[in-house]
Amino acid sequence: MNPNDYADPNLSEEGVSAVLDGEHSRPAEVFQGKPLWPYTPGSRLLFLMAQSEGDTDLFRALSFIFIHRRRTESEMEKDLAANIVPILWSDLNLFRMRVLSSRSEMSEDDLRDALRIANKELQLESLSLILATPPEIGTAQKKSSAATTRRKPDGKSSSRRKS
Repeated sequence: MNPNDYADPNLSEEGVSAVLDGEHSRPAEVFQGKPLWPYTPGSRLLFLMAQSEGDTDLFRALSFIFIHRRRTESEMEKDLAANIVPILWSDLNLFRMRVLSSRSEMSEDDLRDALRIANKELQLESLSLILATPPEIGTAQKKSSAATTRRKPDGKSSSRRKS
């Protein structure tokens, strides 16, 4: 399917909803024989909060799995709110220690599987199209070809003529 199929400015509200609903309709991944919660915009934010610049790919994959593991059969939001959000927001080091502790329960095959799952989900995310700005908003702004307004570091604006 061509990604430009979704760029139609005449796409109806129902069409936009269908595109967005289809974003996370892939079958659930399974890790160590148990289904994981789906990768959603909300879990993506948690995953990004958990990362540090020096993290290895393996640690990122383990963090991904730790966030998406089903700890209960309740709703995803309740599970994450009870088990992930409190430690991510209050003590990132505690979260990282729990991720490392979960590593001890994994075989080498599990580690390869964690890397495969995380890489697959993140790659699929990078290929998906996010409809962030309706076309009418993007085209409503007019650019002046005569002058450009810039903000200085102190917050004041200045106009500069284009050459």
